Amino acid sequence: MLIAALRAGARMARHVGDGGRAVELTAHADRAAARMDEVLWNGQWYRQVIDDLDGHRYQYGEGVLSDQLLGQFHAQLNGLDDILPADRVRTALSAIMTHNFRGDLTDHESTQRVYALNDEGGLLLASWPAGGRPAIPFVYSDEVWTGVEHQVAASLAAAGLVEDALLIERTRAARYDGVVRNPWNEIECGNHYARSLASWGVLLAFTGQRWDAPTHTLGFAPAQPGPLRALFTTGTGWGRVEIDADALTLRLDGGELALAELRLSGTVVGVDIHLSEGDAHIAPLT
Repeated sequence: MLIAALRAGARMARHVGDGGRAVELTAHADRAAARMDEVLWNGQWYRQVIDDLDGHRYQYGEGVLSDQLLGQFHAQLNGLDDILPADRVRTALSAIMTHNFRGDLTDHESTQRVYALNDEGGLLLASWPAGGRPAIPFVYSDEVWTGVEHQVAASLAAAGLVEDALLIERTRAARYDGVVRNPWNEIECGNHYARSLASWGVLLAFTGQRWDAPTHTLGFAPAQPGPLRALFTTGTGWGRVEIDADALTLRLDGGELALAELRLSGTVVGVDIHLSEGDAHIAPLT
């Protein structure tokens, strides 16, 4: 989270013309990222290093924490790309999926709140595949939280691990199919819990949508090949995007959208566009 904040600060400093501050914040971010790799990377995931694991309650030590890349998730959503080495991000995400995902929770024990159980599946908050589980680990380590499931799924999709992302989301949807649980109320701690808003990150990850307000640039980089139909939002408008083999179509359903540049997977496909509510614009990919 610190590294993501420093990267964001550097981006903002460059935008307002404070080059010195941008250089300073970037140096801090580089140093923090290097130190995180040096101390916390164990070859498969980012761990917690603490002198006396059982001398302090509610730690996780060598465990695989499902939201160990939370800062990377926020950086991704805000267009900051990788703040840690891409290969290690992908490896850590694979470890999370390998060790924390359960297709069936019949034999899983949770002494805290039970948000998934029996033959349902879900993503645990943590596990200790190499041993070293604390005597008193952090309180909710054996629970399944939809907010963390959405966060991990979005990160997986952004890293190109699309099938794993879909498996998490489809397993969660099966729990909230309207038979046992309300699909409009993914509970955590209480009803309509805020962490489940991370589901919007899944939409952004699969569409690759990025809106840069200062430059009026809208971009899409779909996580999967083939036709895409999805929602999009900016600060002033919202609507639908359709991407086919030979065209990108925007349909504005509300507000307005002034575009200086439209991009698809990094390629400019349209410029100097202004859409009012109800307008549609088709930009050929050629």
